Amino acid sequence: MVGAISEYTQAIQVINQMPSAVRSRLRGNRQGAVYNLAITYYHRGLTRYNSGDKPGAINDLQKAAELFRAQEDPNNHQLAISKIREIQR
Repeated sequence: MVGAISEYTQAIQVINQMPSAVRSRLRGNRQGAVYNLAITYYHRGLTRYNSGDKPGAINDLQKAAELFRAQEDPNNHQLAISKIREIQR
């Protein structure tokens, strides 16, 4: 799982370092790179949770939830919030 976390971290860094003009061209099924960033944070959060890192998982899922909300994606926002609540139990 450490390898997966490292890969997600690298993907987050790559997306964050892209010039905004490049990020805007990377259109996924929502708003491009920002949406992909949210998905990456979400999956890194799940991986951290599965590896026993609850605080790290919660931080990543909160970041994903913020990005999903900013993208006006209520379904994925709620999915991230639900996962956070599940971890906190």
